[in-house]
Amino acid sequence: MGYKTAKLEVYGYLSNHNSDQDDADQQAWEMFAAEVREMAARPEYADLNLMVNDWT
Repeated sequence: MGYKTAKLEVYGYLSNHNSDQDDADQQAWEMFAAEVREMAARPEYADLNLMVNDWT
């Protein structure tokens, strides 16, 4: 019996124009990433040994 690796990648496109939208997009991305980390930490997923990497 063994394990296999499963992978899920999520890409987001954030504004980068030195505008107010830049800040709004960054905040939204950070909230989204936090929700994903929280979801991955739920006890029902513990056996999956999930790792969430956030490279912004």
